[in-house]
Amino acid sequence: ARLLQQLSSKVRTEQTRASSRQQTQIVQTIDRYIAENYSRDIALSDVAAQVYLSPAYVSSLYKRLRGAGVMDTVLRTRMARAQELLVSSNRQIQQIAAEVLGALLPDFTAEELGQCIADAYGEQWSDERITPLKPLGDDYVLELFNGPTSAFKDVALQILPRFMAHTTPADGDADEKIMILTATSGDTGKAALAGFADAPGTAITVFYPEGKVSQVQELQMTTQAGSNVQVAAVEGNFDDAQSAVKRIFGDRALAERLAGNSHVVLSSANSINVGRLVPQVVYYFSAYA
Repeated sequence: ARLLQQLSSKVRTEQTRASSRQQTQIVQTIDRYIAENYSRDIALSDVAAQVYLSPAYVSSLYKRLRGAGVMDTVLRTRMARAQELLVSSNRQIQQIAAEVLGALLPDFTAEELGQCIADAYGEQWSDERITPLKPLGDDYVLELFNGPTSAFKDVALQILPRFMAHTTPADGDADEKIMILTATSGDTGKAALAGFADAPGTAITVFYPEGKVSQVQELQMTTQAGSNVQVAAVEGNFDDAQSAVKRIFGDRALAERLAGNSHVVLSSANSINVGRLVPQVVYYFSAYA
């Protein structure tokens, strides 16, 4: 009986030592499972099943060795990984923008483009990914409404003023100012006003057809803050407003007087300006990537 008692005690001691050695391996297995499956809808029972132990024992062991609960660790892992993806996605679209814009706008240096991109696609966007591609059932949707005015044209009109700040040639008129004339049927106007508001060396006037835009769009435009912004309602429809703007651009005598007397050159934020079109190419490359 005494011999059996001694043998039983020895077996229990060896089991305890083995259990102690295995505990670290169990927790490491749990850590790996969480790291590989954090994005899934996993439960404590799923984690416990990986090590063939009860959920209660796994919960107690993990908290004792790691100082945190299993599911708390899952949540923290998800949050940390989500933040990493946001930063990575934001960096990715800026890198893509630099490559695409560099190829299409070779007159800008890499440093100039980098500064324009950083200023245009920053904290004014509600999503750090700028134009995120999100799943919808079996399809994907490219979100283009995260800019400051919720218009897809923010993608272009947040960077266009930055482009123009770098367009005065080294041997050009140091006092030159750019007057933006834009016709709108609603969304371009607010996006252009927000982009150019208080932008150095620029001013903007937006023409819209009176009674032909929504009340929200009209209020967005007429309440835009900025010392260099103007809004004008035009009798007629959008085509009338756009035709009037095109006639102004076609008046060479007016252009000469403005340049000679006021150091002003005319430009547009409508799609007749290649600087408005080119930035919108970027999100197609970003979505494909």
